[in-house]
Amino acid sequence: MLSLALYEQWHPNDVLIEDAASGQSLLQELRTTLLPISGVKPDGDKFARAASITPAMDEGHFWVLEGASWSDEYLAEMTAFPGAAHDDFVDATVQALSFLRQPPEPGIIGFYRNQVIAASTGTTDAFAECRELIDIYENTRFQIEAGYCRICHTSLFQKASVNDGLGQLCIPCSKRKA
Repeated sequence: MLSLALYEQWHPNDVLIEDAASGQSLLQELRTTLLPISGVKPDGDKFARAASITPAMDEGHFWVLEGASWSDEYLAEMTAFPGAAHDDFVDATVQALSFLRQPPEPGIIGFYRNQVIAASTGTTDAFAECRELIDIYENTRFQIEAGYCRICHTSLFQKASVNDGLGQLCIPCSKRKA
């Protein structure tokens, strides 16, 4: 499948698919993979969508790679819009620039989205190999946060303790002190 081959070649953070008409079947098919798929719902007509990104292009926030094999065809289609026979480059550019203007989602949402995708597709969890390291890290952090008895210096992690005003004491040391 061309989509998977392009993903393997470029490793994008997001793969944008138009969530309308012919794009819906591709969107459904690719959601069964672990590709970072984002459905893009078109808002308004093509001309209005293209007009919404024109200021960013006019202000120089968008550059075309000079000398690229596709740049002549790309520029020809972009400058001929809306009267050109094709508008695929226009659609892709509008989708990309509109998507990039959106604020990024917090990492935890992406983490849980990947968990749901992995569970629903029966694929392996992309974070499974890291989970043991995360558990070790969190366990160590909790031990440090729990502190140590100021008298016998034993870890107070998952143990009852009291504060005598000078620091934390484990229960046996607090009883000996009293």
